[in-house]
Amino acid sequence: MAKRSCLLFVLVVVLTTMLWIGKCDEECGKNMEYSKCGSSCPMTCDDVANLSGAKMCAAMCVPGCFCKTGFVLNDGKCIPKSNCHCPQNAEYRCLKCERTCEEVTGMGPPKACPKICILGCECKQGYALDSGKCIPQTKCRCQENAEFMQNGTCQRTCEGVPNKSSGLCTKVAGCYCKQGYALSGTKCIPQKECRCKENEKYSECNTACPLTCENYRKPPKVCIQMCVKGCACAGGYVKSASGACVRPEQCSRSS
Repeated sequence: MAKRSCLLFVLVVVLTTMLWIGKCDEECGKNMEYSKCGSSCPMTCDDVANLSGAKMCAAMCVPGCFCKTGFVLNDGKCIPKSNCHCPQNAEYRCLKCERTCEEVTGMGPPKACPKICILGCECKQGYALDSGKCIPQTKCRCQENAEFMQNGTCQRTCEGVPNKSSGLCTKVAGCYCKQGYALSGTKCIPQKECRCKENEKYSECNTACPLTCENYRKPPKVCIQMCVKGCACAGGYVKSASGACVRPEQCSRSS
């Protein structure tokens, strides 16, 4: 008898809970649903339009009515995320890899971006984020001795002009060192002021086919006739696999 009463009590509790949850679902507004563990700071249209990144939120869950997937709060109602208005010169799309003026003028290679689709507002093509607003990339101020290149180019460095297979040759609009200047760290300095490494020297016209530990015994017979500005191994030295300039007899030890 006691066992039957216990089972009956459990059944009543379960049915009451189900009715209570069902009632909560009915009381939630349009495009909303009840959750025992929702976000303590649900996403709003203001969050979607925020170009500066996600807001800080306490890592805790709260019970209540929340917008369904694909919807966000706007004036107390849940509307499609795509209906939120983006700021001027921004558009709603899969977030790719938004560029800021700091990145446009940063003189470094483009950052790696995740290949996932996160929907939100992002600056349109040709614009960059500056103080929370999207402005034309051409209005991003380049640092001293640098200039804005709409179609990108090969960034000159103190190690010389990189080839097209390196990460510094891009078609990305941004700031690049002016002619006669090279990138040293994050600054453009006169190429003549570049600090060469040990056993290197700077020259306005280095060979395009320098001697290395791999080819010094049989130098390449065919070489493109062009001058390469930058640091190169001094006379009597060859480039090792590690990038250091060493004596030929040191090649086996440096590889």
